[in-house]
Order: sequence, then structure tokens, then C-alpha cells
Amino acid sequence: MSSLDRPWHQSVVRALTLAWLESLTIRRDPVILVMILVVPTLQVALFGYALRPIGGPAPVVLARVDKDPAALQLLEKSGDFRVLADGLSKEEALARLRRQQALAAIVVRPPNASTGAIAVTVYADDSDPVRSNPALSKLESLYWRQVADPDLVPQTEVRVERLYNPQSRNEWILTPALSGVVVMISTLMLGALSIVRERERGTWEAMLSTPVNALEAIVGKALPYQLLGLGQAALVIGCCRVLFGLPMRGDMPAFGLFLAVFIFAHLVIGLTISAAAGSQLQAVQGSVLIYLPSMLLSGFLFPFVNMPWWAQRLGALFPLTYYTEVARGVMLRGEDAAFVDARTLPVAVIAVIALLAAVLVFRRRLP
Repeated sequence: MSSLDRPWHQSVVRALTLAWLESLTIRRDPVILVMILVVPTLQVALFGYALRPIGGPAPVVLARVDKDPAALQLLEKSGDFRVLADGLSKEEALARLRRQQALAAIVVRPPNASTGAIAVTVYADDSDPVRSNPALSKLESLYWRQVADPDLVPQTEVRVERLYNPQSRNEWILTPALSGVVVMISTLMLGALSIVRERERGTWEAMLSTPVNALEAIVGKALPYQLLGLGQAALVIGCCRVLFGLPMRGDMPAFGLFLAVFIFAHLVIGLTISAAAGSQLQAVQGSVLIYLPSMLLSGFLFPFVNMPWWAQRLGALFPLTYYTEVARGVMLRGEDAAFVDARTLPVAVIAVIALLAAVLVFRRRLP
């Protein structure tokens, strides 16, 4: 018996033959080559330049009656802070903090009549401790430099108040945005696999034989998953509330409307991918191209305001960016309907554009 007639040699030959046939299939499928060779290079270049865990000078506002230039100069000369406004009232400073126009509000009260000490309260937005903690550390370092030089400024009593997440609970940091990530991935995948799965199963012909047009088909496909998505969102947010005690301080009806638009946007994006894909593998790959940048450029993992302007413009194309802002605002900071509605509109625009794209690529013919 020759060596080629041995069973294990035959197994090797068969395996190599199948490997060669599969390589030919890969060469004929440009989508696989793009996913393996081109997309990772673009992702490394994009995210390497866009993601910045540590930002520039921390934006602060000052609330004080006596605009002594010494304190202002001390903040600005340190290079760690950017004073956006000075001489505000306490209410105005806290309002800017709640609207995320500043990272910290420094409230200075007049000197004590008996001791001459100046009372300073630093209010920090702790709904995003990734940014607030470094800023507070820099303020503390600046304060101790003052203490070391008593001739620089009068004696100061400093108190820090962390707002919106005063106990710095870790589960409150990511959970609001995490609920959106869970809903985004599931609804995107449901939409992306819907049409292409029927095409591969051969059940697409029955639908093609009906007088349903492209818009009716897309909306009809999306509606059942819309209800499932709303149920899933209620379940996920309810779990966050029950398991982690996540507060719901803002306007919940407005948040519910935003959720409906957010879910529909990802469903029609997924249906657009499904209508264009030739296989379920391509549909999954297309979904990854959507949800991976969404997670990285939305502020879910890295502070959105620390990103360069072009990365923020790119992040504004993803509905998750608005969900992250709305969820943290409604759950932690108690934002009202006006805040939520202002961010519902761009998500609705994204949904309409995706719906039009789905209709355009919708194929009313047999594959």
C-alpha cells in the first residue's frame, strides 16, 4: 500500500482540497476580504485618533459676588481649567452644571466676619465620573498649593458636593447607556437578519407574489420587532431600576417616546442592511460595522466631549450617542421633556433617512 492510499493521507488530501475550494469562495466574495483586511485598518486609525479618555482643560463656572482676579488667575494659569463664566448666582451656576455646560460649579461665599475665612463649595457633575474625578483631583492639588503659600490668598474652607451620583456608584456610571447598547444590538440584528433569512429559506417568493410595495414591506417587517424592542427596553430598564436602584428623575413619557424612535431607527437600519446583504453572514458583518463605532463614538465607553470635533460629528450620526445623553440626563440629572425632545428630533431624522435607504435597496425580485 502506497503512502497516498493510507486513510490519514486521504483525509489530509480531502481537507486540503476543501480548504482550496473555500479559499476560492473567499476570493470571489469581496465583502469577506474587506471585513478582514480593510475594515480593521480603518478602525485602528479612526479610533486611535478619536478616542481620548483624558480631555483638555476642565470647563468650570464661578458663582461669587466679589470678583477678586487672584482666584480667576490661579485657575487659568494652572492650565487645567477653562473658566466659562464668572460672577454668576448659585442658581445660574448649578443650572449650567445640570445642562452639562460645565463640569464643576465653584460657589464662593463672602468671608466669615469673625475668622475671615472664605467658604468655597465645589459642585461636580458626577454623572460622568470619568471626567469629574480628574477635575476634582486637580482642584484639590491647586488648593493645597494655595495652603502651602498662605500669603497668596486668604484662608479658604473648601467643601465638595458630588451631584447626581453622590456615592459614585459604579453601576450608575455605565448602566444608563448600557441599556441602550443592549437594545441597539438586539434590534439591529433582528432587522438585519429578517429579509435575508427569508431569502435563504426560500419563503421570500410568497411575499414577492403579493401586491405589497417596498415601503409597506419595510414597515410591516419592522412593526412586530418594534413591539418586541419596546418590551425588551422596558425589561432592561426595569432590571436596572430593581437590581441597581437606578433613579428615574426626569420626564419618563418623553423618554418613552424617545425609546420608540430609537428602536425604530435601528430596526430600519438593520432592514437596510438585510435588503442589501446576500447572506446572513454579510448581514451580521454589516451590523458589526454599525454597532461597534456606535459603542465607541457615542460616549458609552469614552467621554464624548473629549473627542476631536470631527469624531463628534461622526458620532452624531449614530442614535446611541443621543440615547447615552438622554438616558443619563433623565435617569440621573432629572432632565425635562424639552431636553429629551431636542434629542429625539435628530434620531427621528436618522430613522427617516434609514427608511428611505431601505426602500431604495429593497429588492422586489428573486435572488
